[in-house]
Amino acid sequence: MVVNKLLQDIKVEYGDLFSRVIEISRQLEKRLGEPWQISDDEAGFITLYFAKYFEEAPSTKKALIMCASGVGTSKLLNVKVRKAFPDLQVVAVISLADYERHPEKYADADLIISTVKVKPVNHAQLILSSAMFTKADRKRVEEAIADD
Repeated sequence: MVVNKLLQDIKVEYGDLFSRVIEISRQLEKRLGEPWQISDDEAGFITLYFAKYFEEAPSTKKALIMCASGVGTSKLLNVKVRKAFPDLQVVAVISLADYERHPEKYADADLIISTVKVKPVNHAQLILSSAMFTKADRKRVEEAIADD
């Protein structure tokens, strides 16, 4: 039996990833049966391997940051998004009116992180966010980035 002294830190820092590793491990245990089992400690080590990969893998997603006016709210949101996701390529910080006037300029965006509802003109995924960019907002962006 291996003891993982980092397990609590792993659960805090990579909780969602750890939960997914546990979930998949339990599915494998059911398929393969006894005595094949992965302990939480071992799952923690496995989580670190995946975490390393995700940390190193650069984001290829392009994002638009948008609000109603394109001024204060979107500027604040831009700072918070860039801080949370430094590898995310923010292609523009714009107003809803700019987007609706010239959608072709932003056709290569994968994500639209916006404080207002907008109908994407291309394949972009809309992520509604508050200007404060809450933990829930961040989680939605994380899920969108991971969705490849």
